[in-house]
Amino acid sequence: MSQLDRVMPPPTLVRRGSRSASTTFNMEVFDNEVVPSSLASISPILRVANEIEAERPRVAYLCRFYAFEKAHRLDQTSTGRGVRQFKTLLRQRLERDNATSLPSRVKKTDAREIQAYYQQYYEHYVRTLDQADQADRAQLSKAYQTAGVLFEVLCAVNKTEKVEEVAPEIIAAARDVQEKKEIYTPYNILPLDSAGASLPIMQLEEIKAAVSALWNTQGLNWPSSFEQQRQRTGDLDLLDWLKAMFGFQRDNVRNQREHLILLLANSHIRLHPKPEPLNMLDDRAVDEVMKKLFKNYKKWCKFLGRKHSLRLPQGQQEVQQRKLLYMGLYLLIWGEASNVRFMPECLCYIFHNMAYELHGLMAGNVSIVTGENIKPSYGGDEEAFLRKVITPLYRVIDTEAKRSRNGTAPHSAWCNYDDLNEYFWSPDCFSLGWPMRDDGEFFKSTNDWGRKGVPRKSGKTGKSNFVETRSFWHLFRSFDRLWTFFILGLQVMFIIAWDEISLMDIFQKDVLFNLSSIFITASILRLLQSILDLLLNFPGYHRWKFTDVLRNILKVIVSLCWAIILSVFYVHAIKGAPQALKQLLSFLDQIEGNPPLYIFAVASYMLPNLLAAILFLFPMLRRWIENSDWHIVRLFLWWSQPRIYVGRGMHESQFALLKYTIFWVILLASKFAFSYFVQIIPLIEPTKLIMAIKHVDYGWHEFYPDARNNYSAVIALWAPVLMVYFMDAQIWYAVFSTLYGGIIGAFDRLGEIHTMSMLRSRFQSLPGAFNTYLVPSQKKQGKKFSFSKKFDEISASRRSEAAKFAQLWNEIVCSFREEDLISDRQELKANVFSCSYLASITFSLILICYAHHLLLSACIIQGNGPFAGSLLFRFSSENNSVATVFACKQALDMATQFRGKDSDLWKRISADQYMKCAVIECYQSLKHVLHDLVVGENEKRVRFHYGHPDVFDRIFHFTRGGFSKASRGINLSEDIFAGFNSTLRRGNVTHHEYIQVGKGRDVGLNQISLFEAKVACGNGEQTLSRDIYRLGHRFDFFRMLSFYFTTVGFYVSSMAVSLTVYAFLYGKLYLSLSGFENAIVKLAKRRGDDPLKEAMASQSLVQIGLLMTLPMVMEIGLERGFRTAIGDLIIMQLQLAPVFFTFSLGSKMHYFGRTLLHGGAKYRATGRGFVVRHEKFAENYRMYSRSHFVKGLELAVLLMCYKLYGSAAPDSTAYLLLSGSMWFLVCSWLFSPFLFNPSGFEWQKIVEDWDDWTKWMNSGGGIGVPATKSWESWWNEEQEHLQFTGLLGRTSEVILALRFFVYQYGIVYHLNIARGDKSIMVYGLSWLVIVAVMIILKIVSMGRKKFSADFQLIFRLLKLLLFIGSIVALVLMFTLLSLTVQDILRSLLAFLPTGWALIQISQACRPLVKAIGMWGSVKALSRGYEYVMGLLIFGPVAILAWFPFVSEFQTRLLFNQAFSRGLQIQRILAGGKKHK
Repeated sequence: MSQLDRVMPPPTLVRRGSRSASTTFNMEVFDNEVVPSSLASISPILRVANEIEAERPRVAYLCRFYAFEKAHRLDQTSTGRGVRQFKTLLRQRLERDNATSLPSRVKKTDAREIQAYYQQYYEHYVRTLDQADQADRAQLSKAYQTAGVLFEVLCAVNKTEKVEEVAPEIIAAARDVQEKKEIYTPYNILPLDSAGASLPIMQLEEIKAAVSALWNTQGLNWPSSFEQQRQRTGDLDLLDWLKAMFGFQRDNVRNQREHLILLLANSHIRLHPKPEPLNMLDDRAVDEVMKKLFKNYKKWCKFLGRKHSLRLPQGQQEVQQRKLLYMGLYLLIWGEASNVRFMPECLCYIFHNMAYELHGLMAGNVSIVTGENIKPSYGGDEEAFLRKVITPLYRVIDTEAKRSRNGTAPHSAWCNYDDLNEYFWSPDCFSLGWPMRDDGEFFKSTNDWGRKGVPRKSGKTGKSNFVETRSFWHLFRSFDRLWTFFILGLQVMFIIAWDEISLMDIFQKDVLFNLSSIFITASILRLLQSILDLLLNFPGYHRWKFTDVLRNILKVIVSLCWAIILSVFYVHAIKGAPQALKQLLSFLDQIEGNPPLYIFAVASYMLPNLLAAILFLFPMLRRWIENSDWHIVRLFLWWSQPRIYVGRGMHESQFALLKYTIFWVILLASKFAFSYFVQIIPLIEPTKLIMAIKHVDYGWHEFYPDARNNYSAVIALWAPVLMVYFMDAQIWYAVFSTLYGGIIGAFDRLGEIHTMSMLRSRFQSLPGAFNTYLVPSQKKQGKKFSFSKKFDEISASRRSEAAKFAQLWNEIVCSFREEDLISDRQELKANVFSCSYLASITFSLILICYAHHLLLSACIIQGNGPFAGSLLFRFSSENNSVATVFACKQALDMATQFRGKDSDLWKRISADQYMKCAVIECYQSLKHVLHDLVVGENEKRVRFHYGHPDVFDRIFHFTRGGFSKASRGINLSEDIFAGFNSTLRRGNVTHHEYIQVGKGRDVGLNQISLFEAKVACGNGEQTLSRDIYRLGHRFDFFRMLSFYFTTVGFYVSSMAVSLTVYAFLYGKLYLSLSGFENAIVKLAKRRGDDPLKEAMASQSLVQIGLLMTLPMVMEIGLERGFRTAIGDLIIMQLQLAPVFFTFSLGSKMHYFGRTLLHGGAKYRATGRGFVVRHEKFAENYRMYSRSHFVKGLELAVLLMCYKLYGSAAPDSTAYLLLSGSMWFLVCSWLFSPFLFNPSGFEWQKIVEDWDDWTKWMNSGGGIGVPATKSWESWWNEEQEHLQFTGLLGRTSEVILALRFFVYQYGIVYHLNIARGDKSIMVYGLSWLVIVAVMIILKIVSMGRKKFSADFQLIFRLLKLLLFIGSIVALVLMFTLLSLTVQDILRSLLAFLPTGWALIQISQACRPLVKAIGMWGSVKALSRGYEYVMGLLIFGPVAILAWFPFVSEFQTRLLFNQAFSRGLQIQRILAGGKKHK
């Protein structure tokens, strides 16, 4: 029996040749040390095996065998993820290597082989490396780690071969290795062991100061059993003492030791004036770090009314030590918190109790119960903190995450990180006690045992403060002020336009009285908001306080009372009110002064709003009120908003408020002026005429033929206009943001130099500009406003000032030469200086390429003393800053190669005046720029985290939940939630573009669509989130507008654009089929009314995507001139940019809307592959069928119906003018995937695509069959969101599907077979066609199951009979019922939408349809529809592919720039074909 058999006996050890290919591939993965996370401890062993395999194959085999044994001991049943597969692969490798490595064995036995190699490795490599003059620490540390692994394997081999004695020299070598391993401990940045003391970074005075302070353990009582050797040598610090007291992990202590030292050193070196002496840690640095670290903790204690636990001793000498202990304790808690880090106030609770225990330990407090010194509740044992504190909390998180059912459960069914963290926003959290009670409310979900040890069903922790109920009503609930403002504005404009009131007469008494009806509307909308707050939060009320529930109920009651009171008083005051209504309200006549009573009611209703307006003007006062703990203030705020920990006092300064208020006042004035004069006034007169129509010759069965005022026709006319009204603010925002950005760019002098002649004329002034903006000065220079700036030319006599710019310019020239932008004769190309970093005299653009990386990596950025060289080495090795590359290249090379003392390095640098200036000024510049990074930005105060140019305060964020949120589904766009969280906690995220750096890659349309889908789904989930709700309510009104239109509002507006087209076309369909449009057109002709004609022939389509290009046009215009910008814009149109933007609009609408209704948001990988390839038709169909193709065909059917039955466009020219933009949208949605698909019109590709698509359509589904292989699997996958949606989602899907029944209802009355009959029976009889089709499908489906296999002939006869019966029925209808061919064609427009509606409803009601046995018929009908849709889309593409010039045109269109560079596109598209 082999060794492998003894470890894990297999059923057989026969190696089959068929596994060779698999084994070869898997060995590559195995050699890269890709091991399961549960077996991470064997990775070092495998690494050693890989390193020594070439030298000693047998020893490498023994290492792998030992790794196999160890893996089997760690997981004997192979239950871990990927463990079984890994062990199988490793076993196969060992079977192969055993035979190949045995002949190469030098010694007779494996034990002697590894002993000999261990001695050889120790003597010839480890000792030689250790005795070298300049030993490489990294190599030496790695060598000791390798020697330790070899000795571990040696012991295992000796045990297997029963070798009892080991040579003394090997034992001595092992002891030496073990001692040195403890010396050469792994580190991140700071080598704090004895071997690292000589490294340059450890020579920095600020590092020495922090290390010295941390090693001050005077007065601490150590446990007698804790690391006695290190206690005797004094090699223990404050964090070691915390580890001994509270049971933290060893590696956590190492990490946080470096962390704390770097924080202290960074603060210490930045102090001004400089501390004396520099190598002693200044109290100011300790206080600064402590203030940042515990700012959130102190706010939390104040919010909950508790005294914080940061208690300091009386003696001044002990204060610094105590502060360092508190900071170390917090960092150690954070370091082991794992996922609990996403719950910052939970960490505050843990720290609060542990800091109190720390104070007791330091003060020597005695327990009343035991009479002994107080000890930590969870301390003492190894890893006690992880096991006893973090693990129970993590179990709660894990339990709640499992309840989410992999993101498919409703958000209300489980607690996310925010819910769990918000438990600690209430004083009730202290009921958990310390140590925490297992039966506490927080641990309900994991408490499986009762108090008497009886098993019980675990409960639920429950939602807190907010419930993410899936509903589109969140759009109104979160931004009710915005929608109320727009609705009231619309009401005011409509009243003025309807009554034809001039703007000069607005302040007349009667006009003001009519306009005051907006207060009734406002009260109704406030009632709606109160009801939504009550209903959408209902699942979470069992965790709420009684006062919070009472508040919501009272708000509903009060809002209802106001709506009734204002309505009653207003109606009673109307002169023309109905007499019956006046008699009902006669009791008000007894009250004196009725109109003043209504005015008093309005004034009382407006009083809180007036108070809010006053507070808006004084943000400092509002900030104080929201942060106040006065009971009267808290009572006042209790009614206006719930008291929660975040979202308080986040108001901006007076100047910032003034800036963005002016911006929005101008924008809204423009928007309302446009809406009034362009949208509302033109429709008033047509509306009055339509309402005056008395007699309509209806084209169908009208249920209410005597209805007055024709409200349905008015709704059809106004619906698209109102949708444009509610979304066009997004367009105005894009326009005004572009103008504002252009003004800022102009004053920032962007693009002043964009030609060679301008550069030559100003070249002498460039050094002056460089020195002004980049060279630091001792005097702080404020920003001065000027329309022009002239810099002094640097003469030859001022050599030192010119030298500062000379080195930079030389590097630029060298870089241009390396990039072939200039020739060796120094001749510049025409477009050399089109880059933005030379487009501005303000060379601050050159300074930083990746500001965020610099902030996270560069711990110290200031240094003009003797250690600047070390600073340079540290900084430049970690970052690729443009300033470092340009200004300090020579000094960097010198520092990298230098091995002496820092003082000697600085002397060598100082010998070169240019190099000395470069080092000093580089870091001084970075200091000033980073100050501007954190302090100053020019925005509308709604910057969140969208990408890498964003700048974060690290300490602020890691003490408040981190740089993202991680709850499944709701935090899909995790990065932007960091910005939400930061803003809610009174932080700030700024964005700075110091240089244009293209971060991206070439992608195809499919990759772009996947990205659009991911972001749209993320915004759909954001709409439901508590962050959006709180920001929407806590921002002031104008800042809320900026917030809305830069986040979810953009997607709402994009969806509204598409819905506007739907509203317009369905309105036209209703008017044309019902006969209203014909009546209106006749009236217009009879009266000669041009406004009415224009109203009926108007179109509503806004290219919001194209408007998003305006910022790009402004940027190019400023940098390279507006003539170039206009040229680029024209080229974009010629390259079909409108087609792309229109297609992208469909993606946003589909995924945003579906996520709002049903959920299903998930991460969508965009891929990293080569994108210049042809996507198959089946792939495009799968990706765009539901998002674009179905909707495009629906709009096409609407347009065709309007062409057939509409009256407003009598000829083709009028119809084209009316529907041209909408046909453009239809074609964009249907054919963009093929237009932007390489070789999309190549005939050979078309043939291959057709074969692939038909194969995919005909393939059956089943378990394990992917969607890419079978239509049935894909069809089921497309309905996945309906399986997990709630009742509201299913109901919404059914309601939306009802629109397809309009086609059949309207068209059947216009068929010849109807013979002009308008009775309801015509529509009822038309359903016989649908019933007949369903019966035929059911018969075919049942026949295929029962007869197709064994009774093929019977099945064919059955289909023949059905075919003959259908033909006979058609012949009878042709002869007896006057059916025509035109009727058949038009019936397709009637019945095809009905069939699609039945499919949609069946999918929404899938359980019911399956229960009645009709699911197979629905599937068969769906497959037929998919065939038809595929043919309709594929047909035009195939026809165009017949013409070779179409393919050539497409290739030239897609790869125009590549053609201009002489690339051979056809070879790229052909790819690497296999030669047969």
